[in-house]
Amino acid sequence: MNLRKIPLESFIEILQELYEQGADYIDISEEDHINNKDVIKITVRPEYFINDREQYETDDVSSLSDDDINDLI
Repeated sequence: MNLRKIPLESFIEILQELYEQGADYIDISEEDHINNKDVIKITVRPEYFINDREQYETDDVSSLSDDDINDLI
């Protein structure tokens, strides 16, 4: 897999949001090309989340939409 020219700001924001939701790990894979651009697929499996991260409250964290993830291309 070789992904190029990934916008860091969007990528970091998505990773930060996942971390704040309790994810300690993610899987990253390449999806089929859309409009001749690379697409990153981020998967967070249930076992990648922790349950005891007290400094973050679930109500304060918004969920990621497919558009947020697609903005990474």
